[in-house]
Formats: sequence, C-alpha cells, structure tokens
Amino acid sequence: MSGSAWGTLVPGYGRAESTVMVTSALVGEGPVVLRCDADALSRGRVRPVDPPGGRQLVSCGPIPPSLSVVVADTETAQECAEGEVGEIFVQGPSVGAGYWKRPTEVFHAELPGRSGSFLRTGDTGFRWDGELFVTGRAKEVIIVAGANHHPHDQEATAETAHPAVLACCALGVDDGQRELVVVLVEVLGDVDADEIAMAVRRTVHTGHGVRVDDVVVIAPGTLPRSSSGKLLRAGCRDLYAAGSLRSNGLGTGR
Repeated sequence: MSGSAWGTLVPGYGRAESTVMVTSALVGEGPVVLRCDADALSRGRVRPVDPPGGRQLVSCGPIPPSLSVVVADTETAQECAEGEVGEIFVQGPSVGAGYWKRPTEVFHAELPGRSGSFLRTGDTGFRWDGELFVTGRAKEVIIVAGANHHPHDQEATAETAHPAVLACCALGVDDGQRELVVVLVEVLGDVDADEIAMAVRRTVHTGHGVRVDDVVVIAPGTLPRSSSGKLLRAGCRDLYAAGSLRSNGLGTGR
C-alpha cells in the first residue's frame, strides 16, 4: 500500500448469509488498530498494551444500528463481556432465511436473554469500544496447552522463515492424546527440506511460543484452494491424514 493514504483503507467484516456486509470502518477515517498482549489473547482475553509491544489487530468497524451483533461463548452461548473472545452471532433484516435445499440450523440460533433467532457465523472475535474485531474461525483454532492459536497468524509468521517459502497452511491434528501442530509449506526451487523445516519451527516458536510437531515441505500449487485462492484447510487436513502430501519428491521435515 505504499503511496496510499491511510484513510483510503476501509476494512470490514461480512458474510454471504448476511448479504455480505456486517460491519465496516467509516470511509475516510482509516482502520482502528488495537495492540493486545499476545498471551492474554491466546487465552481469550484482550489486554491492551502500549507500542511497540503486543500483537496488532485491525478492527472491522463499528456495529451498525440496523444489526445486532453478539459475541457469545461457543459452548454455552452466554454473551461475552467486552474484550472476551467468543463466536460472532448476527441478527437483522439483511440476514437470510436459510440455504437453498440445505439444513438451516445456523440461521436459527438462540441466545440466552435475547429475543429472536441469530445467524451463527462460526467466526470468532470480540467487541472493543464499539468496534468488532474478528480473530478467526472457531473450527480452525489450534489449542496448545490450553491456549488458542489461530492458523492464519502462524502461517503469516511461517512464510517469513525462508526465502523459498511461497505459502503455508497451519493445522491442528488430533493424534488421540493431544493436538499436534502441523505446518504444510509450499516452496519454490530445489531446496533442502530439513533446512526449511528447521527455519519454520524456529520462526513459529519465536513468534508464537508454539512447538511445531511436523513440517511437510511440498511443491507449489499442492495445497487445495478455492476458486478465489482461499486455503481449504479441511482439504489440507484430509490430504495430510492420507499421507498423500509426502509423495511429491521433496520429503518431510518431521
């Protein structure tokens, strides 16, 4: 974004089930950035810190008066206090009635103390000073020693580990005893898989305090993606579980 004015950036949050837009920053005012203690955030609590410390989170904008946006505990559906991370629920005239010829339970969630039904988005986030911050997807959270880690954070960090790294996919894989942290790494060129794996492990541990249990180094274009280029993590997990990602000639960094 070099050369662009800060006020031209308008981050927002939307769902197709809510005719796309749920929240949006105000045009011309630029994004609201909040610095949070990373350890507290991993445990579902927001604790602001002064720069240059903490992890920077960008708000998706204020909640419009036409919608009710509630952050609630994923298990109990009890509404979270400001600064507590939970699942995002949306209610309003822009929310659809359901999917065509598909189950519609997610459109009819009930919340204690609230009237009417809500759209259960499956996204996690928190409210802070009238703004909505989105942290990830509930089903994709990787839980390590009781702390929550969002895969896109680890992926962004892992992609800085080595010049040959093109893209990464971080997964939580249950081995029956605990959740393993697995990073799938697309690389370009003739590389040493062990060197890449070591760099990824070191970088993720330094950035997030997380031990990576397995690194799989794969060829470009191997990770399954949607037509818009979005990582399909469920598909990535299926390929990893099947062992098919190891047949690319680049080996593994386990």
